[in-house]
Amino acid sequence: METYLLRNWIGIAGNALQTGWSKNALTELATLEVPSKVLGEMGWAIRADAAATWAQWFMDSLVDSARYIQQLDLGFAHLYHQLRIQLAQELPLAPIDEIQALATQIAETAWQEISYRRDVRRKAPDRRQRELLWLHNEPDPRCYLCGYEFCADAKAYFLGRGPMSAIKRPLLFDFVRPRGLHVEDLTIQIDHVRPVRAGGKTEADNLQLACGWCNRAKSDHMQIFGVSSWTDLRIRHQLLGWVSIPRSLWVVRSVQLSGRCEDRSGCTALLRNNELFVAPKRRSGALNPSNFSVYCQNHDPWADARYVGANVLPRRSRRFP
Repeated sequence: METYLLRNWIGIAGNALQTGWSKNALTELATLEVPSKVLGEMGWAIRADAAATWAQWFMDSLVDSARYIQQLDLGFAHLYHQLRIQLAQELPLAPIDEIQALATQIAETAWQEISYRRDVRRKAPDRRQRELLWLHNEPDPRCYLCGYEFCADAKAYFLGRGPMSAIKRPLLFDFVRPRGLHVEDLTIQIDHVRPVRAGGKTEADNLQLACGWCNRAKSDHMQIFGVSSWTDLRIRHQLLGWVSIPRSLWVVRSVQLSGRCEDRSGCTALLRNNELFVAPKRRSGALNPSNFSVYCQNHDPWADARYVGANVLPRRSRRFP
């Protein structure tokens, strides 16, 4: 039964991919539930990101948040009033108390986002904030997104006690996450967990230490759908053959959300004390969120093939995300 469902779903999905502007093909696909095998171990994160996107679109479809972000004289009460009117039109048979409860829930959720975005002002962390953030992460400061351990020269540069030129670039690079192609990749940077563009503030509870590579890959995205679903970069690996290079944002988000080695042995390596890597669950498949597994260095199935020379990497691999 499972093979039949997969075969049927792939056939319909393939038709939709080939005819992406065909309403009939897309409608047929939309009626089917995505099989759990398709989503892989990161399926929960993929579903959550999709649901969050739908929720935001739905709220904005009722009342455009742009008006409230830009017009500071409009407050919560005005938003609630507009939502109650709109919901009463959308759900004419619903009892008034249920309409009011739903309008309150949507207004409270939407207002949190509006409040964030009203205060989109970047203020660079000063030296004192840098030192406090570093002390908060001792004795083992690492990139909060991948677990990479910062070197002493990167620390000196971060704290204003040494030049960036002292940071040594590696001779080989992880082709999935080629940190070090540029010296900035190895620097310690302060990431706004909630991006500034989305109203993230330069305050302690929204700041984390990240390596330059992960910080650039994450950029101002908040979910895995922030980039194209296709990967158009690939390399010819001397051991693995032709391999697709995953979107950098996929790697960063999957590692950070997993937070631990997923080896079947029950490995206890966690992101807070180990660098973590992505490798394919299915060796024959491409590296994408549906085929990611996260491993520590000791259990990495690609440990012997992961690092390559810069000449193997495509010139456009610096393009993020």
